[in-house]
Parts: sequence; C-alpha cells; structure tokens
Amino acid sequence: MHIILVGPKYYGYSEGIINAFVSFSCEVDFFPSFEFYENCSWYKRKLYKLGYKSLERTWNSDWETGLREFVAKHIRKDTIFLFCTGSMISPQLLRDLDAYVKVLYMWDSVKRYSVDFQEELKLYDYVFCFEFDDIEFVKKKYGVSMEYMPLGYDSDYYYPDDSVVKDIDVSFVGSRTRTRADILEKVAWFANTNGVRLYIGGDWYSDSWRKRRSFRKKNPWLAQYHDNRNLSRAEVADIYRRSKIVLNINNDVHNSVSPRTFEIMATKTFQLINEGQNFLPLDLNGIEECMGVYTSADDLIAKIGYYLSDEDVRMEKAISGYHKIVNIYSQKEIAARIISKVIEK
Repeated sequence: MHIILVGPKYYGYSEGIINAFVSFSCEVDFFPSFEFYENCSWYKRKLYKLGYKSLERTWNSDWETGLREFVAKHIRKDTIFLFCTGSMISPQLLRDLDAYVKVLYMWDSVKRYSVDFQEELKLYDYVFCFEFDDIEFVKKKYGVSMEYMPLGYDSDYYYPDDSVVKDIDVSFVGSRTRTRADILEKVAWFANTNGVRLYIGGDWYSDSWRKRRSFRKKNPWLAQYHDNRNLSRAEVADIYRRSKIVLNINNDVHNSVSPRTFEIMATKTFQLINEGQNFLPLDLNGIEECMGVYTSADDLIAKIGYYLSDEDVRMEKAISGYHKIVNIYSQKEIAARIISKVIEK
C-alpha cells in the first residue's frame, strides 16, 4: 500500500503515524502542512490582524501549488491519500483526486473549523474523528458518517522503564492556556510551600526580557518551575518516567481523551486528569479508574498531596492503566485499524 500523508509537524504526531504505517510495510511519502498564522513572520501576522486577509489566501495557494507538484511526482495507481487534520486542503484538490481513496484523520474537533470545512467532509471516502461527540453532530447536520479513532501513543518513545529513578514528584508538559496557567500557579504555590519537586515544561512565550518579566509578574510561583522551551518526544517521555504524578490538564474545548492520556499510561506513570473527559468510546470503560480525576484547582492540590503520600495506591493504578492500553492504543494499532477500514471499503 502506498500512502501520501499530508499533515502538521507538531509534537511528532505525523512522524509517529508514518512510522506506524511503515511497520506494516506501507510506503509513505510525507508532505507537511504549515498553517499561515502559526508559521508566518511576525510582520505578516501583524498585518493579518490589521485586516490583510489576502496574505493567508496567498500563503495557502502557494502551499497547495507545492503539494500538487509533490503529488504529481509521487502519485501511483495504488496511492491512498491520508490527510491529518485537513485544515489546508481545498475542495478543488479533493475533486481533482476523485479517482483515489481519500481519508481524513481529524486531530481536533470539526466544530472548531468553518462551516465550509464541515460541508467538505462529504468529499472524503472515509473520515476518522478525534472528538467522539463529532460523530452525531456531523451525521445529523451533513449526513456524513465518521468513526472515532484516538491518536494514541508512539510506542517507540512512550514505554515503561522501572530502572528510572522518580526524582520528579509532579510534572506537566504542554502548551499554554489561561486555564492551565491559573491551575499551575496554584500547584506551584503548593509545591513551593510543601517541598514538592515540580517540573512544568512547554514553549509558552518568546524568550525576551519583556516577556520573561511579564510572565514572572503574572505567575510568580509558576515561573520558578517553568522550563520555557519545546521538548522532544524523547524528553517528554523521560519526564513522565521520572515523575510520580503527571498532570493531564486537557484543553477546555475537548471532551474526548487526548494523546497525552495514553502517553502517560504507556510509561506506567500515574496521572491526575480534569473531570469531563469521555472514556466510553473504543472500550475505554475502566480506564478512568486507573487515574485520579480532579474537579477544581483546590481538589487537584488535595489529590496531589494524597497520592504522593500513598505510593502503593498510586503505583497500583499506574500499573493497571498500563496493562489496559499497552498494544491496544499505540499508533501502530491505530494504523492497523485505519488500514483494515480502508481495505474493507
């Protein structure tokens, strides 16, 4: 099977999926997507905010020209197109590829995309969704069938190592949101007050003295523990293995289980996750029992204190969670499911 995969490069997810398909003897050619606002220059971003929307249209047009040239060079009779997120794919391109199987693998909720994007879902042969609630929404509004498929974890990076010393009491790695910053500021105060070894990693602000000063002023406790940089998958996995507790503070706009949930469990590490996550799809029942669920910042702090004091309970849950997901929700298993569905269709 030959796959042309188009997707973003953040967090190594595309690379992990590619390696998963390659493990099944698929040949994969990868063309990265670079969305305008996250990748353009500071100058163009400022102009865009001032109303120069044509900058994004030109950017997308140039990117699609490059994609079409890439496709012309690599396409084969047995090619299957796998679009991860599909955010930059035009309806005309999908129509031009009508003779080929086109698969969309969403890594975000379709509700966060435009109505035009939602209507274009019918141009794909198969759609896998990240957000379980999207299935009913899209079926009812557009008559398009979707299947829930979590992103899972990359087993080449996220695995247990019982020889690693757990020299971090509590950790969190992820991008900045206001909710996360507010919660972690309180956690950092607790850590400082109680001698808890805390690590917080993620690229949250540009490395300038003004940004550093502003961040420290707004988050005086958090700033003491924050490692302001992008971490590689290997570094993140190592931090998880070294942690007694990993905080899983999911984005407010999602209810379905994030990749972080599986990645933490795959390292055989205990996690505390915010309430409201949907554990029901794909036999996820029972996973919630293998972690702690918090309802507020104060509840999170109380649970951190409890689970740090009871290693037996913490490790029992971590080991149970590991056995529930290992080799089931790895990206290799996810790739196998996608392959089987495409072949069936």
